[in-house]
Amino acid sequence: MEQDDSPTTSRDVPSKTEVELWAEGWLAERTKPSRQRNLTPLQRKELADQLRRLRSPETTWAVSPSTW
Repeated sequence: MEQDDSPTTSRDVPSKTEVELWAEGWLAERTKPSRQRNLTPLQRKELADQLRRLRSPETTWAVSPSTW
């Protein structure tokens, strides 16, 4: 019996789960530059404050996840 060497089609690839689609969207949104995100003015200010704190010289590497 011959082995099929034809390329796979999109039907051969299993579709992504709802969780995988959500994770891809979340990652895409998180990796956008902040100026391209749909943030409210308050969210934009909070993000700027967090980044400022992380980049300050007094910041240690032991940052608690609650400040993210």
